[in-house]
Amino acid sequence: MSVPAITDELERPTLQVRYETKFPIGAADFGDLIRELGKGFERFARGRRLRNVRLVVVRAGLGSHWIDLAVIGASTAVSVAVTYRKEIYDFADFLGKVFDVAKGLRRESVKVADKKLIDSINAPVANGQAIQVNVMVSGGAPVITINQQSANSLWIAEAEDRAEANLVRSGPLGAPSDRTVRAATPALRHLKGHFGTILDVKGRWYVRLEGEQGVLNPVSLAPGVHVVDDQPYLIDGNWEGRRYAIHKAEPIGPGGSRPPT
Repeated sequence: MSVPAITDELERPTLQVRYETKFPIGAADFGDLIRELGKGFERFARGRRLRNVRLVVVRAGLGSHWIDLAVIGASTAVSVAVTYRKEIYDFADFLGKVFDVAKGLRRESVKVADKKLIDSINAPVANGQAIQVNVMVSGGAPVITINQQSANSLWIAEAEDRAEANLVRSGPLGAPSDRTVRAATPALRHLKGHFGTILDVKGRWYVRLEGEQGVLNPVSLAPGVHVVDDQPYLIDGNWEGRRYAIHKAEPIGPGGSRPPT
């Protein structure tokens, strides 16, 4: 007896990947996407001790490129008719959490393989073949949205966290006990003429503020602000998410001389 097909979208929820394209997506990129989604689901299933299930492609199409994937039983033909609703929603939630790490909205470690999975979803947008990609379950709210503005900004916060952790471990300016990189929002969120020393640590700017017990805070410099390493300044700026945005740095020291521009 033939297995009845499931045609009702509500009966079998699908993970939907939708690309708004400018050019055809290369077969290698699309193949990487499908392969990484399959491998990612296998890792997800193992981590939750889900046995005898797999992720399969149930529909795909062009125009804009799209693909629908469903969770079915791993082996027998009759398992095709079995609905795995919770598993596909949980997998989408897992993808969304990994994507939040990629955007810097969550602070946790990510496996290299899961990072590769997000990169495979991002690749057609990052390389200019697509304008945007949305990943969702059965037309619901996207758990992943990447456009051309955000495609090249993934994993920046994660890389910064890793670099700052390395600084704490290596202690480039002395022992970690007295030269610590801050991991949380500082008490001083607004600086107005505040005394601090700017330091260049492995090619990145940090400030050690007076009264902060030697803690180093990452900084970004507004256009026209020029600083030199290990120079004290009177600083104006604001804490913006992950670093101080400095818009004025008045050098102090012998003769009150300014650093070279």
